[in-house]
Amino acid sequence: MNTLEGIRKDIGLSQSIECLEKGLVYLFLNKTIATKELAKKMEVPVPIATAFKKELVKHGFLKRESFYFMTLQGKKYVTQHLMYQGIDIDFYKTILNCDEAMDSFLYNISGSLQEYYANRPLAKVEIDQAHATIETSIKRVGLLLKDPLIFSKTVAFMGDDDLTSLLLAQALSNLGYTNSGSIYVFDIDRELLEFIALSNRCSVKINIRYQDFREETKDSNFSADIIVTDPPYTPAGLLAFIIKSHEIIRENGMIYISFSHKTPQIQRYLQDKINELGYNFLEIKPNFNKYVGGSVIGNVSNLYILQRVSISKSSLYSKNDIYTQDSKRGKQSQRLGFHSLYELRDCNEMMISNVKNVKEAMYTVVDKFKLNVVTDNFHQFSPYGVSGVIVLKESHFTVHTWPECNYAAIDLFVCEDTINEKQVMDTLRMLFHSKRHAYTTLYRES
Repeated sequence: MNTLEGIRKDIGLSQSIECLEKGLVYLFLNKTIATKELAKKMEVPVPIATAFKKELVKHGFLKRESFYFMTLQGKKYVTQHLMYQGIDIDFYKTILNCDEAMDSFLYNISGSLQEYYANRPLAKVEIDQAHATIETSIKRVGLLLKDPLIFSKTVAFMGDDDLTSLLLAQALSNLGYTNSGSIYVFDIDRELLEFIALSNRCSVKINIRYQDFREETKDSNFSADIIVTDPPYTPAGLLAFIIKSHEIIRENGMIYISFSHKTPQIQRYLQDKINELGYNFLEIKPNFNKYVGGSVIGNVSNLYILQRVSISKSSLYSKNDIYTQDSKRGKQSQRLGFHSLYELRDCNEMMISNVKNVKEAMYTVVDKFKLNVVTDNFHQFSPYGVSGVIVLKESHFTVHTWPECNYAAIDLFVCEDTINEKQVMDTLRMLFHSKRHAYTTLYRES
């Protein structure tokens, strides 16, 4: 088990280990840091930060004398696992803590990229391209670099006629970063992809991928921690890019998505759809993006910062726990398992019409992920449709199909942490020949 994952369970932290990784980085960057300040950086209560420090001492990551300081073991973890090897620590700490220093750093880099911005392919209005200003790209990269875990994350640009990937790659390279598998650009514009590949002259590679966002993602094994996208103007285009991003985003991943002002009705509709996929709106930055072209949207758009989360109703407090003292009297919640809900659209109609085919597909998943069957029951409806349940030792696995809509709804409830929900999704979409798909995970707790 990962050391931080063990600490997360020992201190009763409900968030992912990412907040612990952030805490570890800030302890690494600073000779000493007050517990209150550390808690603020980690976005956790002070008692959690205190318990975290004590656990790090127990595991040999920190040592306490007159103050806490990081040991060689702790520094090794940060440099190797969080990819700080070779990073100019003092300079990164400066731009991390000072917006003016960050802006100056990025403006200097953008100056060396001026010729590429000047010579990039013309915006293709037929696919809603509109070049963002260099200042907008600088602000976007500045937001990414403010994440202290950026060096250990994979960033995917879903469309990048703004050339923000070039600026990010050069900025990371200037900080001493050398990983070649951390930046990807997916785009329908082959001319643009070739231009980005030829223009990138720094040590950080930009991996380009042709992708028509109306079609299935070709690399089903790819996943990213951060997605940056400035989708087409239409609500349908925006949702298509969101769904495509959802297919590859990792748990707790962030999406930086730009879209223009909408009517209140359309805005509400889009937000509801995004919430249904399992995202929180962390921040909305009005008029963040400015464009050289883009008169259709008034040459400006908002930036929405989304985070993929999993939440279950059982994690909410009862009406008897509305005050801190009341909640402290209650028992600590216990993780019972996770419940993944899979939606498969544009499926092969014959595949989901026949109970035999559906049952065989479900058992293929059972066998692949080594689930233990207790019993099952499948039913063929007339004129069409299949429902089925497999009772598992681990909990249950169910399916309902609507062949007339080429749609299947599947859910898997298991008490094992070893099951990878994305791998289950990939298996299901192949078995049912689904062209559009998404999943949401709920954590069940007592």
